Amino acid sequence: MRFFFRWWVFYPALLIAAGAIILASLGPAVLRHEARPVAGAVEDGALVLAGDALSHAEASPETVFYVARNAGWRVTGLRVAVLPGNGPVKPEERGLRVLLAGDMAQALGSGPFRVDVEVAPVPVTTAPFLALGLDRGGTIEWLTQPVSVVESVISYTFAASASGALQAIALRPVATLEDYNYGVEIRSIRIVPIAGAGAS
Repeated sequence: MRFFFRWWVFYPALLIAAGAIILASLGPAVLRHEARPVAGAVEDGALVLAGDALSHAEASPETVFYVARNAGWRVTGLRVAVLPGNGPVKPEERGLRVLLAGDMAQALGSGPFRVDVEVAPVPVTTAPFLALGLDRGGTIEWLTQPVSVVESVISYTFAASASGALQAIALRPVATLEDYNYGVEIRSIRIVPIAGAGAS
């Protein structure tokens, strides 16, 4: 026991123990991010992406993102921000994409769709606009809507497309200032197949 309390043994052991405690407290957050298709859940004919379904998004060069978790390490949302200098979303951008599993994509078809996004502001740096796009196998179709200063649901309506089945939902905050990363927290995405709607 005396040997353990010698400084060249005790302090390295203390550092190792402290590191182990920190890693344990981080839990799944230390795992490497894996972008992969997700299935979501079907509710009343709509596909709902929430919780773990938001934790496997595919990154884009214009954005940064963070998977928010509660004390029990359950996913509570997806924070996404645009990097300074990117301005309005461009047609060729891919955005931060939530990829859909093949069976869900085929079941949803090619639209038309209404997409309801539950959005929460982030402290100080909330983006004033959120662009949402549908990836149906071709160029992503983008629509941009304003973001409220309180938690709210933003709706986007897309017409049917001949491009193919819906493959992914793309997200891209839009900022008017270029001094910081401005973004939002996505709590859920609800994809509702509808009939006879045009893009708006």
